Amino acid sequence: MGGAKHWQIVLLVAALVALPVSFFWQCSTQETPLLASEFNLVDIKTGELIVAKKPSGKSVYLPAKNPETGEPTYFPAIQQEGKWFVESRFLGTARDTLSGASAAAMDLKTGEMRTITQTPVAKDIFK
Repeated sequence: MGGAKHWQIVLLVAALVALPVSFFWQCSTQETPLLASEFNLVDIKTGELIVAKKPSGKSVYLPAKNPETGEPTYFPAIQQEGKWFVESRFLGTARDTLSGASAAAMDLKTGEMRTITQTPVAKDIFK
């Protein structure tokens, strides 16, 4: 290391030690990420609010199909200040789904559900 200064050599050695230590630290921690086990969903055509459990070992595609009609009308819902809304990232798809249909249950601009069952009902829709 002909032209290297002492501080540069120390920095290089510190980096070479830090790399395997950080790799070992990341691989040895046993924390598993918390994943959602159930979803609040709302049928944007009827206002039905449900809680659906996520099936183990399967992917979930949203919007989910209503098992009775076969249409993808179950969208993720969140509650804010006592009101239920379609999650904002799904709002465009919800608008497209309702285009040409009656939008009495949902405000197309804000995603607020106008007519909704107050208490979520447990329903198994992911089979």
